[in-house]
Amino acid sequence: MNDKESEPRPGDKDFVMRARVPRPSQKDYVVRPRSNVEGPFRGSSKTHVTSRYDRAHRDFLERTKKSKTLRAAAVSLEGRKMDI
Repeated sequence: MNDKESEPRPGDKDFVMRARVPRPSQKDYVVRPRSNVEGPFRGSSKTHVTSRYDRAHRDFLERTKKSKTLRAAAVSLEGRKMDI
């Protein structure tokens, strides 16, 4: 509590009107929280079984991607975004 009393207050000679930066905690946290996870970690499974719908959707997207016409440069009627 002595720190609070020793700080200058508004109207005192050494008072500065700005925010104070909080000081970091000086405590050593020795007790760590226990893990709630039971059993060993197995990692993520790499073999993800795709459904029939997902495969058909992916194939459809690849077919439509090839059929789209691609431009060499973007066209702008206003003259913006011109690649010059």
